[in-house]
Amino acid sequence: VKRCERIFASPHDPFRIWVCTAQGIMETRDDGVQWRLMPGTARDQVGRIEDVSFAPAQAGVILLGSRDKGVLRSDDDGATWRTIGTIESGLAALQIVRLGTSPSDRSGRIWYAAHGDAAPGVSKSIDGGATWFTISPQLYAEDLLLDGQEILITAHSTKEQDLWSVYKSDDCGGSWLEALRDVKPTATGTSRSTLGSLWLGALKGRLLHRLPSGAHKRTAPWSPVGPQEGTWASIFGTTRGADELMFAYDPRTLGLLASKDGFATWWAENDGLFVARLVKDGANVCASANGRSFYASINGQLYIGRTPTQPGPLLTSFAVDPAIVTVTGTGKVRFTVRVQPADETPDAKIAAIQVRSGALNLPLLDDGAHDDGAAGDGLFAGSVEAKEDFLQGNFKAEDRWNIPGQVLMDVVAVDTKNRLTVEKLPFSFRAKPQQMIFWDGEAVNWGGRMANARRGAPQGKFDSRSGIIFDIDAEAHGGARCLHVVAWRGPWLTGWGLDYYGKNLSDMDHLVFWIKASSRTTRDLQVLLTDAPGHENDARQSQAVWLIKDGFLTELTESYQRVRIPVARLVTRTGFDLTLCNGIAFGGADANGHNVFVDDIAFENGPPQP
Repeated sequence: VKRCERIFASPHDPFRIWVCTAQGIMETRDDGVQWRLMPGTARDQVGRIEDVSFAPAQAGVILLGSRDKGVLRSDDDGATWRTIGTIESGLAALQIVRLGTSPSDRSGRIWYAAHGDAAPGVSKSIDGGATWFTISPQLYAEDLLLDGQEILITAHSTKEQDLWSVYKSDDCGGSWLEALRDVKPTATGTSRSTLGSLWLGALKGRLLHRLPSGAHKRTAPWSPVGPQEGTWASIFGTTRGADELMFAYDPRTLGLLASKDGFATWWAENDGLFVARLVKDGANVCASANGRSFYASINGQLYIGRTPTQPGPLLTSFAVDPAIVTVTGTGKVRFTVRVQPADETPDAKIAAIQVRSGALNLPLLDDGAHDDGAAGDGLFAGSVEAKEDFLQGNFKAEDRWNIPGQVLMDVVAVDTKNRLTVEKLPFSFRAKPQQMIFWDGEAVNWGGRMANARRGAPQGKFDSRSGIIFDIDAEAHGGARCLHVVAWRGPWLTGWGLDYYGKNLSDMDHLVFWIKASSRTTRDLQVLLTDAPGHENDARQSQAVWLIKDGFLTELTESYQRVRIPVARLVTRTGFDLTLCNGIAFGGADANGHNVFVDDIAFENGPPQP
């Protein structure tokens, strides 16, 4: 691999690495043993790649940020590419310096792009990149860090072009706060195991760390850690055995530093790595998803580092089919592992391979009868049912990562000489139930805090501190209870219970409920969702939908009718966060109240229905 520039590791496949070169993207799927030039990625086709973003929960969805050709998307794991981000589709500029999505967004809809000095503002998409619009138009953003509900950018304002600061938003880019003034980080990173643990590397300065305890505070404390001075190019966290290590890379003086205590102490891992003042700008380092291998681009050369090998068999590939498992109660998960003996002596054969996590202990076989190829070819495979109990009971809490829906599984290999290898490998899953009940009036969903619903202000502005406006009625669609709403102008909040941080609905397709009125009417009813990023009084509204005007009903009748609203219709450009949804609101069209009854409120998945 020659003339390499930026390097990116797949978060789902520990053996897959991309190296951006002058010829195109070079890919390995066997941890650097073999490389191939990916078709359709030549410089004249995709431009100079600055960033690559893998969708957290959409198998095969990958976005490229180009220095001069906008945003490109692949829906087939990189086999083909199409341009989706252009000036015509709403991008603030074709120059992309950073591209990303929140690890909490399981829908693959919401993406952000920073443009450096090419244009003020961060471009945002809420439809998977089909269209874009600008947020923070007063800021020129050079770096972009997404973690949970937060967005951090390194930027300068249009008024103070020589003053760089770190700005944060906790409402999807609706508003911004200057979190660190007169600081220009050259590298940013997150812990993989701890949500809200953020890292910044200042230019010729120290590493700055923010603890998770400050994640939801308006002004969170940042602490200087690590060496007294460094010029940081990369910061990342990865696993090593049972520990998570944080790495910081200074290409000219310190090299690659590692720490397992938040840089209270650290050590260098520079054996064979070129570290000198002759290193040019653009050097960068990343780790494979399991932390076994490290890849560095230095002065156009590719360096590969390995952690010490274990005495047992060597795992050369690991795959899960499907790549991101959707746990729905049906279907199977297939694991395949290719293994080589530790040596070539005749008696050094593989005795057993297992995939382990919590209660899961799945043997993988090489007998030609388990979709493992030919018997004795070194490819081991096994399958397990992808049911809810598999999701809930088989993963230890300490193996869950910051990336929602990803855990570390142990792959254990032992040979006939009783030599053991244990690799921790990432497993990505997506819990997508067919239905999630919001309220049904019965059983555990009989009401909870529903009696504490609040009325909106008369002007229709959301105010969660107003009085109670509905009761539980016996005119239910099913069971004994329903919601009785006296609907006049203004939205009304109903809560998720005590879960102020909300539910992640980013991968739900439809909001469904049954509704009727006390008498036949064409007076409209408004529906919206709310979130709660830290407390219910901070709740923000989704886009409002009108049942009649927007075509979901022709009229309200005295008999129950089923309403099915696509969740995508409720997503807003800024403010409301679908990953933190905690309420649903109903409101009327005028000041004269009318009685409506709502029951069996749920969120469902599945294709649109006529």
